Amino acid sequence: MKKTVLITLLSAISLMAQGAYMGFAIEGSQTFRSHQEQQAFAGTTEQKDFEQNAYGLKILIGGEAEGNLRTNLTFGMTQYEGDLFPKDFSDEDQHKDNGFIYSFGFEMMKAFPVSAVFMPTIVGGFDFGFMDLEGYVQDNANYTAWKLGVGMLNRMNMIELETQIFLRHRAWGDYNYEQALTQNITVQENTINLSIGLNFHY
Repeated sequence: MKKTVLITLLSAISLMAQGAYMGFAIEGSQTFRSHQEQQAFAGTTEQKDFEQNAYGLKILIGGEAEGNLRTNLTFGMTQYEGDLFPKDFSDEDQHKDNGFIYSFGFEMMKAFPVSAVFMPTIVGGFDFGFMDLEGYVQDNANYTAWKLGVGMLNRMNMIELETQIFLRHRAWGDYNYEQALTQNITVQENTINLSIGLNFHY
């Protein structure tokens, strides 16, 4: 893992050498085909589908390279409207996570200039994140995720409007209730996301 992160950072730094920018974006998401799975001590399994809305803020540092390639290092904060990890698997009103995610990620983007102002893009990347838990053996829930989507850049001198629509898959780990008969909760989450932001070139 450490080697992968180091290679990612070195690659990003080398691609940023030719042009740099900073930016921020607001994001909204809606889950689809997502589920929570509970495995009881006796080996029985229960699965429940769910839908969640979320919204958040992303801050990025990026760079441009030849061939209209870009890389971004990102930091994100996301708030869910409900819980991913309820204390009681059958009761969604038992709030035992704070629904607030901190994340760190890496993105690669390819732009296709159609004019001096408009550039359609394709984007992919991965990110890691965590949020606090209560009522579980673990204090934090962690995930790994990948994303893939398309977007548009609208360049106006040193300021750029960026929009993206993309799919993200998050895989959360196994988490255990604080009780004698341990039960595991696993979450697999798929979301469709819309992002709108500004980049500032320097």
